[in-house]
Amino acid sequence: MTVYDLARCLPAIPNLRVLCRALAALDVVLGSDRDDRRHFYDTAWAPGEDLTSMGDGSVIEYSITFTAAGAHLRGFDHESTMSSGTAW
Repeated sequence: MTVYDLARCLPAIPNLRVLCRALAALDVVLGSDRDDRRHFYDTAWAPGEDLTSMGDGSVIEYSITFTAAGAHLRGFDHESTMSSGTAW
C-alpha cells in the first residue's frame, strides 16, 4: 500500500474533520490528564486553519491541517512497510 492508496481510503475532508474532532473530544472526556491524551484538535492553529494531531508517545504520529483549499496530511510509523525511515 502506498501513501496514495491510504489517502484514497480516508473519508471526505468534511467527514474526516468531524471524526478528528470527535477523537480529540473523546480523549478529553475519557482521560482528564492532558499528558495521557493522544488526539488533539486546534481550531485556532493559524488564521483560517485547523490542526489535528495524534501521537502514541513512541514513534507513531500524524497531523492534518485543514484549510479552505483542502487538507494536508503528514504521518509516520517506523514499522510501516511504507516507511523508509523518514516521514511520508
